[in-house]
Amino acid sequence: MTELPKTIRVSAFDISITDLPHGDEINRWGDFNASRQGIRIDHNLLKNHPAKYVDCLFHEIGHAIYWSYGILDEDKEERVVGAMASAWTQIFRDNPSLLRRMQKQLKEAERTST
Repeated sequence: MTELPKTIRVSAFDISITDLPHGDEINRWGDFNASRQGIRIDHNLLKNHPAKYVDCLFHEIGHAIYWSYGILDEDKEERVVGAMASAWTQIFRDNPSLLRRMQKQLKEAERTST
């Protein structure tokens, strides 16, 4: 877990990134919890399936975006896409090391899989 920051900023919120114990009660790889403002990821994925780890982290950040930017189920596609674009721009602006670290993990995964 040394490769990723302990928190990332999403909108006005500092979202923690912590470990989700492997084999949790509902067999998931990650989750986002708005009330604790945290993302949990099964860090075993990082060792065994780095691309899935990155995919899962992006997925959970997507949930954090959905919550923090106030996207609603009934919103139209263009509003959702516009909000997500602005949110990803903000995330990479305010968390500059996040993408570099994820790219490093994906390159490492590619190198070890060949």
